[in-house]
Amino acid sequence: MNVEIADTQEKREMGLKFRNSFGEVEGMFFVFSVEDRHGFWMKDTSIPLDLIFFNSDKKVVDIFKNMPVFSEETRYPKSSCLFVLEVEAGFCEKYGIVERCTLDY
Repeated sequence: MNVEIADTQEKREMGLKFRNSFGEVEGMFFVFSVEDRHGFWMKDTSIPLDLIFFNSDKKVVDIFKNMPVFSEETRYPKSSCLFVLEVEAGFCEKYGIVERCTLDY
């Protein structure tokens, strides 16, 4: 999997905005300095995405599947997270990603 790292405020704010395509095995990995309920929206994002939220123990604490494109609604995970992985919509279903999975890196 090819993953871009969004580990600064500027990179996190830009995310995948204004992109027209995104590969099945590509992703954007958001790294925060503090574990919290970080909100995400899809404004200016034309690619449907799955968002996978991980806590500091690298366990999946929430998943948003097939986020609606161009939505200005901010959504928050049900638990605090330190990392978020954005992948093409359908990725979680295809690869069996569910809550309580563990990130192994």
